[in-house]
Amino acid sequence: MAGIKWKGMSPDEERAVDEAEEWENRLFAKYPKLFSYRGTRSWCSFDSPTGWRPIVEQACAALAEFEDVRLAQVKEKFGGLRVYYDGNVSDRAREIVHSIEEQSFKTCEECGAPGKLSHVNYWSRTVCDEHLAAWKARDEQRRTARERSLATDPTGRYKR
Repeated sequence: MAGIKWKGMSPDEERAVDEAEEWENRLFAKYPKLFSYRGTRSWCSFDSPTGWRPIVEQACAALAEFEDVRLAQVKEKFGGLRVYYDGNVSDRAREIVHSIEEQSFKTCEECGAPGKLSHVNYWSRTVCDEHLAAWKARDEQRRTARERSLATDPTGRYKR
């Protein structure tokens, strides 16, 4: 499942959820063996940013060559792509997964351009310079808004 829609989402957020779900369904259709267990479609969790979709597609194409590999989860963790799999996995399949995970640390997770692992306020992401600047600006806006709300707390419980 690509994502869950909730009340109050913007049209852009809803469109992003729909696009992610369509992308996942295309992958399931193109590589049914990677996502099946005993002939039925198995559950596979995707939480892959848009910029890494080509890398995930590359992983699926390479791993589809192996008879016993089944994908269990594909996600971002600590700023990099993680691919979790089941089955009787050969050393070559492990090398492919490792290579693809390493590639994610050089690719912007937002747009797919060259990127680098970056850290802002205890969070790690791999982004290009443009998306790093936007991320820092959003973080600063959130921090400023939080500090303003704490400063105007009528109860006085949260004053520094």
